Order: sequence, then structure tokens, then C-alpha cells
Amino acid sequence: MVKFILILIALAALAFGGLLLVIPEWYVTFSDGDSTNIGWLRFIGAGIVSLQGFGLAVVSVRRRGTNLLLALIALVSTIQTGVLWYVVIGDELSVEAMWTVIVPGVAAAAGVVLLWAAWASRRSSARAPGAAAEPAPAEPAPVDEYPGDRR
Repeated sequence: MVKFILILIALAALAFGGLLLVIPEWYVTFSDGDSTNIGWLRFIGAGIVSLQGFGLAVVSVRRRGTNLLLALIALVSTIQTGVLWYVVIGDELSVEAMWTVIVPGVAAAAGVVLLWAAWASRRSSARAPGAAAEPAPAEPAPVDEYPGDRR
């Protein structure tokens, strides 16, 4: 179930971030926003595509050793979503159709909750009894036994 949720969030991030990255003018027109400086939309789109899109795709496909990456994605997503809501509450947007910001904001907040739940689930399953333990590192050979160290 966790893998399915991560893939859904990754696909949504690729779609929405790709839209902002490739055709930000469409989003500005759709939201009745101010098109004075739309370069910041491309910047946000690139971040969404690279981190949430491709990052979550890697995490969902390759489970082993990706819990730290999942935590990083969840943290960055939390910060981005928090800033989005700060901007909405502070009325810092020049958007007439505010629902075009609030709907993605609600989806982002739900995604953040699901990301942290997925991270907690993976963390607890890694510590569960019977889970495969990390192999102990091999002891290095004494210096006088290395090959080619003959005198």
C-alpha cells in the first residue's frame, strides 16, 4: 500500500510540476494571476519534478537504503507546503481564482501526511523483530598480511 501511495504522489508531482516547468503561462492564465514574473513558477516546477517526482519514483522502486531519501523528500515537502499556506494566509498572491492555489495546497498537505506515514512505516518495519539485520562490517586484515607486502 505504501508503494502505491508513493507512486501516486510521484505521478501527481510529475504532472503538476511538469505543467509549471513547461507551460507556466497556462497556469497563470488559468488562475487569473499576474504574469509579470512567471519565472518563479518554472523554478517551483523544477523542484517538484526533481524531488517529489523522480525522488519518490526512486524510493518506490528501490526500497533498500532509501529511507533517508524518503525523510528528506518529506521534510522538503513539509517546508514547501508550509510556505504555500503562509503565502495564502498572508495574502501574498496576485491570483484572482484562489481555488487554483488552495486545491493543490490541500493535496500537498495530504501528500505530506502520507509521506511522513510512509517514512514511519518503513522505519518501524526495519526495526521490527525478525527483520533482516545489517551485516557486521568485516574486520580488516592486519597490515603485515596484505598481499604484495612481502619484503
